[in-house]
Amino acid sequence: MVDEEKEYSIGIRGVTTDSPLYMDSLVIKAVACDAPSMFELTNVTVNSATVSWQGSADKYYVHVDGIAFSEDYEVTENRVHIGNLAGSSQYTMYVRPECQDVEMRDSAVFSFSTLCDDAANAPYYERFDRPDVLPACWNNAGGDEMDDAYRWNVHMETATDGCLRFDSHDNTYGNVNILASPSVDVREKGYRLSVEYKNPAGGPLSIYISTDGGETYADTLLSGVQYCREWNTVSADMDRYVGESVSMIVKSESNYSLSDGAYHYLDNFRVVKVAEVKGYEATICYGQPYSGFGFEISTSDLNYGDNVFSRIAESADGLLSDTIYELTVHVPFTDYYVEDVMVPGQAYSGYGFEGITEAGRDYTRTLRSEVTGCDSTVHLNLAAAVLSVEISDTVCEGGSVMFCGEERTESGDYTCTEANRYGVDSTTVLHLTVLPSEVVRRDTVCEGDWVDFGGERRTESGVYEADSVNALGCTYRTVLELTVLDSVSRVDTTVCHGRYVEYGGVHYSESGEYRISLPAEHGCDRVLLLGLTVIAADTAAYSGHACEGRPLYEAGFAGTMVYGDTVLYRTDRTACGCDSVTRLDVTYIPKVEAYDTVRVPDKVYEYDGRTLTVGGDYQSDGIDVYGCDSVHHLHLEFTTGTGAADAVTLTVVPNPVGLSVTAYVDGDWGVELPEGMRIEVTDVSGRTVYAGDVEERPVPVYGIKSRGVYLVRIISPDGMVYTGRLIVK
Repeated sequence: MVDEEKEYSIGIRGVTTDSPLYMDSLVIKAVACDAPSMFELTNVTVNSATVSWQGSADKYYVHVDGIAFSEDYEVTENRVHIGNLAGSSQYTMYVRPECQDVEMRDSAVFSFSTLCDDAANAPYYERFDRPDVLPACWNNAGGDEMDDAYRWNVHMETATDGCLRFDSHDNTYGNVNILASPSVDVREKGYRLSVEYKNPAGGPLSIYISTDGGETYADTLLSGVQYCREWNTVSADMDRYVGESVSMIVKSESNYSLSDGAYHYLDNFRVVKVAEVKGYEATICYGQPYSGFGFEISTSDLNYGDNVFSRIAESADGLLSDTIYELTVHVPFTDYYVEDVMVPGQAYSGYGFEGITEAGRDYTRTLRSEVTGCDSTVHLNLAAAVLSVEISDTVCEGGSVMFCGEERTESGDYTCTEANRYGVDSTTVLHLTVLPSEVVRRDTVCEGDWVDFGGERRTESGVYEADSVNALGCTYRTVLELTVLDSVSRVDTTVCHGRYVEYGGVHYSESGEYRISLPAEHGCDRVLLLGLTVIAADTAAYSGHACEGRPLYEAGFAGTMVYGDTVLYRTDRTACGCDSVTRLDVTYIPKVEAYDTVRVPDKVYEYDGRTLTVGGDYQSDGIDVYGCDSVHHLHLEFTTGTGAADAVTLTVVPNPVGLSVTAYVDGDWGVELPEGMRIEVTDVSGRTVYAGDVEERPVPVYGIKSRGVYLVRIISPDGMVYTGRLIVK
């Protein structure tokens, strides 16, 4: 070993004869053998873990101990991977460095735990008797951020008897801690979950049952319990949870305003079978402790009326069937109050009182119950008989006043008219005030201001709570609903085209960003940032036609009957809530009726699939190009001789024709145009829309300005009629 503070010289001396002397690679190095430190746990699973550390050594000897586990390792690097571990278990590792030519150092110690196994099978029991170690798989990380020292920790009441304890005093006021037990599989009926608790001076304590690890609560066992000075047991039947995994969730609320020693306590968590439930009843006078049936109950835990307690007689090993004892202790009231009236000048007798000659308040006498052996005091308020009496009374919420034979539990004025034992009628008015258990205070301040509540400055909007006791001894909770008005607020909104939003009498109807000064509220200046989006109107136009005598078949207008060219509108609501308009231009198509005259020399004429042999008038029903009804009228004449047939059907082109467009008509008149011919154009109703002399060939039919079907006829001087049909679109 050398001293690092000193300087050293190295000298080399060689002695040789005929052989050469060689020297190479002279190395001077510091040999460190540091104690391992700064341990780090990584890759931890249910059955393995990796531990690394800082330090310098040639190699390390590692020894790991645990329940039913002991292994040794020798490694040359600053890490070791440990396998074959058990889940939900704690292990202790000893790491000793070894360096050549350096004295051995003591081992460094590091403890770690593996992850939790799947849910344990019932029966399950935890006594919390291992000092300073929270049992494996008890999750104490839920709730608000707080110092781990003030969360649930093991507290040893004696050297061998421990419990869990939560510091409700040293945490920030209102902080909530969530403790979750391991999950326990309930595979058959007959099991019962139980846990012992007490809360002498801490904040509210609640206990729940969860089937999803605390995400939701399936049952509430305790809700906000306080001032429970002795150990009590709460339990629940597990039959409804057969086939599920259950865990206990404990919610603890801190209250810094409480005195030192404000703790919550838990002990003896069990999911075991119950042999039987035994119930007992007892009566004790007020102010006396109770002892019996295995219960020791102090006076502070006994109130007027029925007081219910339970305890569990546990099996020797903690996993066999338990017996539950339930005790109801009745504490009779010590004071009874009655009111009566007396006739002035007459002695009063009643309620055990005799010979009272003056009206007065609170005459008293003491009674002893033959059943309970407890003393009670009867308080008599004796008033002189009057026609009208007004009385006032105040009780805590939950209390009551007997008035006119009824129990009054709400604030109000109650009237009762009755005759007393002396036959004197009187009217009594009771003004009853029931002090609420919760008082709501609403306050509004400007941004930057504050309200003093619960000894703290409140500067943000919210709901704040504080517990108080009034002069009557009623415990009540004050709730402050504080609104802090923002100096600048923002509203983003959307309106339809043609609509607006209004602020301060100004209409805003165009998309954009607006900075609006609002009237002061509660003395606070306010600015509104308005983001307005105006949705444009949505309009669509379509064309369609309607046949005479038939409804429309256009989507959105189906079933509508029209009787001429028209325009229809439909208003719909879009997904954004605005109106959209659809316009339909309807062309009215009347029933088409065509008239033709045919002369043939033969005695046979084929018409509409029929063979005609007799002249006369015939009709054929059909459908036009628009799908509308059409009727063709044929006048048939048979001529003699061998001459060709006189064709009397006109040719009309173009057909159909547009509005105001000229069409042309021609017929089989030979080479020369006969003189004296006239043209007539009529609509389907027979009304003449155009007439004149035929002066040129083809014959023009000048533009018609209304849609429809028209009959064109040209009459020759010899009475021959030529017909055709013109459609105007």
